[in-house]
Amino acid sequence: MLFYDRAEQVSMQTGSATAAPYYQKAIDTIKKAKLAGVANPQSDNTLGLVYQKQKQFPEAVEAFRRGMKKLAISAYNLGVTYDLWLEEVLNKAKALPDGPQKEVVMTEAGKRRDQAIDAFQEYLLASRGAHGMHMQIRMKINKLKLMKEKEIARKLEEQRKKTRSHRRRRRRNRRRRSRRRRH
Repeated sequence: MLFYDRAEQVSMQTGSATAAPYYQKAIDTIKKAKLAGVANPQSDNTLGLVYQKQKQFPEAVEAFRRGMKKLAISAYNLGVTYDLWLEEVLNKAKALPDGPQKEVVMTEAGKRRDQAIDAFQEYLLASRGAHGMHMQIRMKINKLKLMKEKEIARKLEEQRKKTRSHRRRRRRNRRRRSRRRRH
C-alpha cells in the first residue's frame, strides 16, 4: 500500500510517467506478500487499482475478480476498469475508418460496456447497506444501457439502409430487363 500511495501522490504532482516506478514497486510488493501468505483482503483490490492506473486492464480485471470474493468495492472498481477500457476502445474506434476493422473494435466496445454494467450491478447487490454511491452507479448503469440501445438502433438503421438499397437495385434491374425485352 505504501508504494501505491506514493505512486498516487507522485502522479498527482508530476504526472503518471514519473509515478510508473512506484506503481511497479507496488505490484512487486503485493505479489511478494501474496506469495508469503501475508496479503490481506485489500491486496487484490490494491493490485487491481495499480494495474488500472497503468491501463493494464486485463491484469486489473483479474485482480479485482479475485478481490470480489472478499470486498464489495472490488466489484465497483471492476466496473470502473471496464468503463475506462471501454473509453479506450471507443477512442481507438474513432480513429478508424468505417469498415470491418472498425466493426471488430465496436464489438469489443460492446463487450466492455456489458461487462461494466454487470460489474456495477454486482456491486449494488453486494453492498446493500452502503447507499452513498448507489445513485451515481445507477446513473452510470443507465448511461451505459442507453449507449447499448443507441448501438442497437444504429445497427438496425444500417440493416434498413442495406435492405432499401438492395430493393432499389432489384427494382432497377427488373426495369432494365423489362425495357430490354420490349426493344
